[in-house]
Amino acid sequence: MPLFNRHQEEPEPEPVVEEPPKRSSSIFHRNRPESISPSERSTSTVSTSPSQNSTRHRGFLHKNQQAQDPVIAAAEQRIINAEQMEREADRALINAREAVREAREHMRQLKLEMEAQAKALKVRQGQANNIYKRAKPLGRHEV
Repeated sequence: MPLFNRHQEEPEPEPVVEEPPKRSSSIFHRNRPESISPSERSTSTVSTSPSQNSTRHRGFLHKNQQAQDPVIAAAEQRIINAEQMEREADRALINAREAVREAREHMRQLKLEMEAQAKALKVRQGQANNIYKRAKPLGRHEV
């Protein structure tokens, strides 16, 4: 090996294998196997009726609903119904406010139209009075 020569053997390039980026785990992310396609996930996790022997994890904030007391389930259903009715009432209130706003705008437009008509009528009345005054002296040659 010469001392001042920069000739070096080039190492063979390693084959590049692209791996999908690893997602970090958090409380909002479930670790699912990457080999399962999204369509398989949706069909495997969706069930039309809950089974009694279901071991599916529902998450941190959801409790096992099969073991729930019927009185508590009824109370929870009443709360859900009340929340839905409250949302409907909010929508009705928004619709009522919009209707009031539209009615006020309509009345404002009518008022402007009536004022314009009254102004035009006043002008016509003044013109009619002028014509009447001009016609009053006529007929002095009347017998």
